[in-house]
Amino acid sequence: MYSFKYLAAFCLRRVLPRLVAMLWMVSPGLSWADTNAPAISTQPGNGIAGLGEDFVFRVEAAGAAPLKYQWFLNSSPLGGQTGAALWLTNLTANYSGIYWVTVANSAGTVTSSNAVLVVQETLVTRRLETGRLLKSGAQVGVPIVMRANGRENFVAFSLTYNTNTYSSPVFLSAFTNAVTTVDTSRAGAIGISLALPAGEMLPSGYPWLGLLRFDLASDNGLFQGELAFATNPVPLLARNTNGLSLSLFATVQPQYQLTASQPGLQPQSGLFEHKLRISNPGAQIISNLDILAFDLGMDTLGNSNLFYNAHTTLTNYPYGDPLLEVAADCSQGWYLGDTNEYAFSDYLLCGSDPAGLDDTYTNHVLSLAQIYNVLPGESRLATIEYFVTDHVTAPQPKYILYQDAPITVTIPGNIAAVPIVTNRYVNQTFLVEFPTYAGWKYYIQYSETLDGLVTNVHTVLPPIPGTGNRLQWIDNGPPKTATAPADGSRFYRVMKY
Repeated sequence: MYSFKYLAAFCLRRVLPRLVAMLWMVSPGLSWADTNAPAISTQPGNGIAGLGEDFVFRVEAAGAAPLKYQWFLNSSPLGGQTGAALWLTNLTANYSGIYWVTVANSAGTVTSSNAVLVVQETLVTRRLETGRLLKSGAQVGVPIVMRANGRENFVAFSLTYNTNTYSSPVFLSAFTNAVTTVDTSRAGAIGISLALPAGEMLPSGYPWLGLLRFDLASDNGLFQGELAFATNPVPLLARNTNGLSLSLFATVQPQYQLTASQPGLQPQSGLFEHKLRISNPGAQIISNLDILAFDLGMDTLGNSNLFYNAHTTLTNYPYGDPLLEVAADCSQGWYLGDTNEYAFSDYLLCGSDPAGLDDTYTNHVLSLAQIYNVLPGESRLATIEYFVTDHVTAPQPKYILYQDAPITVTIPGNIAAVPIVTNRYVNQTFLVEFPTYAGWKYYIQYSETLDGLVTNVHTVLPPIPGTGNRLQWIDNGPPKTATAPADGSRFYRVMKY
């Protein structure tokens, strides 16, 4: 008979290894590690934030209590950061880097994967904007566009409107996977809340949030809705994937429509003209509005086409509120004479295209003309002129409207009057003809009264370069003049410098 000691030894040598092997075959994932040791179930994720904003990293771990945490930035421990969440506030560029955390208890220590935080030093302002308005039958569509930085998960806003023009608002979301809430409890306003699924963010750039559809009370009231962003019934708010609040601004954009697809040559002036209908659908006056023209191209002689009646040029691209290209490049509603009917659902698809001021194929100097004091609901015709040396090649410009500070006008002191050969009122515009000398600049000044030429004179910008020949100048502003001549009673003088 075997002894107990011999039997125990036999089991250790023969039976136990076979039993372990059998268990491994049944459950090959079985681990013999200490189940009390810490284990990370949710790793910290990468993040993007802006200067002055907040951000939070989180980690989830299991194991025998108590669990001890220590966060690191690059290779340095962060003092006092010993919780499951790492809160970073009032971010600066120094916060950019690689973050990780260790989790420890009496049974061991585990290290998380790396998470990268990028603090963007150059950010466009996060902003809600209205895109190009579109009329379809007895309804008007108002796109809502977000200038996003790529980390927004939730957006909320309210928009007020003139109930005599617009009614029965409906919001068509561009994100079918988002939870959208609509609040119409306040008369003359609609509140929208749009929440993406957990972990998802708006794409960086200019995504469309959706389109507001209104019933239109009058065929002539497309731009007379007196739109304005508001904080009631829904506050103006944006949050990131961590649920932290983000700075957000909102503005109702001016509109433009073209009267023709491309500029046409005018025999009187020898310039190509392009007319734009500038409109203000907002509730506030637009005091200074720049019209930027780019992608002007070159003529058959190899010379660049010029924005002839531009007031000035920009060498740095604007970071204000340009009317988004995505709204302008949609074919629907592009021309004033377009009588086709479009479905708003088709128009909403334009929001999938890239937008914003694209400088890939344009010169790095942008010419602009400025008009002033566009009233709520007002539509004003602006004439843009282009000088083309071969007088054949029509420019193919793109336009952006940009709200900016007024242009400072400095008129030289040593200017002298030039005799006007012709000054006549034709087809609701004045034609002014005068002799010029090469190398001189000519300023055209005007007033509604003769005495005003001395006491209250207005100066047309830019000055006209002399050619050595007679020149014909046609007052068909804006942007040549602050206002167009109303009834043929206007007085002019030409000054050379």
